[in-house]
Amino acid sequence: MWFKPEACQFNGDHTRTCPNGKLLTSTGGIYKLGKGPRRENFKAKKEDCTSCIKRTQCLRHPERTAARKVVYFHERQIDPDDRSHRMRQAIDSSQGR
Repeated sequence: MWFKPEACQFNGDHTRTCPNGKLLTSTGGIYKLGKGPRRENFKAKKEDCTSCIKRTQCLRHPERTAARKVVYFHERQIDPDDRSHRMRQAIDSSQGR
């Protein structure tokens, strides 16, 4: 059984902690997937993963993968100026009903 991305604790400062207590750092960018959520990529240091005792539980292919990577999806932020959002607010108001 492999560790899921949720097993890596989010620290809030653009880092995560793996189940073995090692630090995964953000690759630096937060990317938007179309109109969907924003994502942030995290990666462990190669030297931390190479000698890890939980390597076979953490990596699907430990023989060819150097280090663990985790993707964190941020909550979707709604643009208050978005026309669809403003229309939904107007329809859901007491006057709109």
